[in-house]
Amino acid sequence: MNKEFRVKIGLFSSLLLCIVGLYEWIADVPVTSNTYIPIIFIVAGTIGAIGNYIKLKKINETDQ
Repeated sequence: MNKEFRVKIGLFSSLLLCIVGLYEWIADVPVTSNTYIPIIFIVAGTIGAIGNYIKLKKINETDQ
């Protein structure tokens, strides 16, 4: 598994974490009873997605 593929998996999982957190926050019947857990998922997923996007952009620039 090369570095670019690992970064793409990380980007996908971060976006998935953000989407799950957003769904739990907006849903009428949340999965968890705590209201701060979906917000933590949204923030962590967004930070991870931004970091992985920047890392993927750097990898693609060095390949050219």
